[in-house]
Amino acid sequence: MNMAEIPFATTDWSAVEPTAHQGETGMAYWRTRHFGDIRVRMVDYTPGYRADHWCVKGHVLLCLEGELHTELEDGRTFVAEARDELSSR
Repeated sequence: MNMAEIPFATTDWSAVEPTAHQGETGMAYWRTRHFGDIRVRMVDYTPGYRADHWCVKGHVLLCLEGELHTELEDGRTFVAEARDELSSR
């Protein structure tokens, strides 16, 4: 993945309009920025959110507050707490 030509800047996430995404249970609210082929999202999950699909992309996750429980298709599970980072591919 080429990460060239991304300007040095900050993002005011509160100014990025959220989009709602229904899960198997609960909702995910995405605030999305695109930098060429790279998509960066700030996501808020409602309590009990469970995705309705398995994602095959690689991810880098940063939990800002609360806990993020992640289950992979192979059954492995991970818990991230505030300021923890997880990555997968």
